[in-house]
Amino acid sequence: MKQKHGTAEKEYFAVHPEEKEQEKNEDDKLNIDVWQPSRGELTVRDFYDCELGKEVLKADIPKLEKIIAEILEQVRNAGGDMQLVADYNKTLGLLQKKKAIENFDNK
Repeated sequence: MKQKHGTAEKEYFAVHPEEKEQEKNEDDKLNIDVWQPSRGELTVRDFYDCELGKEVLKADIPKLEKIIAEILEQVRNAGGDMQLVADYNKTLGLLQKKKAIENFDNK
């Protein structure tokens, strides 16, 4: 469809209702969680500092708490380095997940 308003020409594209419904259904199938790839299973490649990633993935809960304290101290000293902050958030998320699993197993 075309419609003229003064000297400007605008085009409007109409979508058939069945096509619109089909597109909507296809969009519903795309369930992508950007922040939790593969349901939160972290890998070394998810960390900016690969050595830190290896250390974090091997650590148990008390060791993770120490690592988090060290990262937080580095973030404070570096004035908010965003790569450190991202690694801190991932490590904190992993710690929370491990604590939740431990609490669930203890019930």
